[in-house]
Amino acid sequence: MDPTEPVLPGEGERRTRMANERTYLAWTRTSLGAFAVAIGLAKVAPALAKKGHWLYTAMGAGYAVLGMTFAIYGWHRHRSVEAAIRRGGYVPASGRLLIAISAGAAIVGVLTFLLIAFV
Repeated sequence: MDPTEPVLPGEGERRTRMANERTYLAWTRTSLGAFAVAIGLAKVAPALAKKGHWLYTAMGAGYAVLGMTFAIYGWHRHRSVEAAIRRGGYVPASGRLLIAISAGAAIVGVLTFLLIAFV
């Protein structure tokens, strides 16, 4: 955008809403990616290895839970930000919840590494 161009009334709010929508879609894409990994680990990997192992199923379930967490948090965050925009305010992300999501993702990642390396 040209910095000399005048900003239309309501333009800032429109851009904020669009950014909120893009963020929501990113959470949704991330959840779908986690679901794809869950299916791959729980169903495809054991078939390719020609041996079933309960660890594949457990790890697939872990990624499915992570995907559900991403989807639910993305929806909740989108609604919270929309409400804040209507009020003309701001709502920060929950630091504790983001730490919990990051920790869960790190744990699932480490367990995936161990599954790949040792099973």
